[in-house]
Amino acid sequence: MTKRLFALTLSLVLIFSSFAVFAETEKVDELDRKELKVELENMLKDMEEVLEEVDEVIEEQENLNNDGLEDAIEEVLDSNVQNFSTQSYSTNTLKPEGLVKKQIMLKKEFVDNSVQAAKLTKDIKNNILEINRELRSIIKSVDRNMSKSDYIKIAKLTKELKDEIEEIDYVIGSIGAESKAYVNFVVNKRYMSAMKSFERIVSLQEEQIALLTVLNTNTYELKVILKNV
Repeated sequence: MTKRLFALTLSLVLIFSSFAVFAETEKVDELDRKELKVELENMLKDMEEVLEEVDEVIEEQENLNNDGLEDAIEEVLDSNVQNFSTQSYSTNTLKPEGLVKKQIMLKKEFVDNSVQAAKLTKDIKNNILEINRELRSIIKSVDRNMSKSDYIKIAKLTKELKDEIEEIDYVIGSIGAESKAYVNFVVNKRYMSAMKSFERIVSLQEEQIALLTVLNTNTYELKVILKNV
């Protein structure tokens, strides 16, 4: 065999070998259609559960305002400033007038946080509804398949969503419990304790918003991945 013929033969062997490796890689990387359908059906069940939990969060958020919380806030603001103790409050000693101003500031934070939490929760619900539509579409379609790497990302995000919604539900429960304590303090004219309780409510709201922000980002990312399948 001449050197030229040998070189040509070697080149062809390398080219066909490369095609074979590429084809094998593609085959390995792509999920089997039946396997994908089963996995996505299980994932859809998980997402339906997450959607139900999001609806529960929305209901719990709405119920907070129906448990006398807003009325208690207004009672504190409308009460005579002399009802407040002049004892040390947090790290500063505030006069009664200062405590009323503090309550007004906290109320504004509470209202702003409530609006932001409601908006984030609505966005999350819309994302999940779109995720579920995409999952159903991929399950039914014979043309839409996905790589194992995409599936791994989707499965990871789905698990994270379930964990995150549980954390949010716990924080919502804590806000509800603290709200009942706050109302009880106001009923018993324990305004200093009520003020500190209200601070805890606002702090828990901020924790809730942080968790909702992460959940919103993850549901959006999952939606985008599915739309591109």
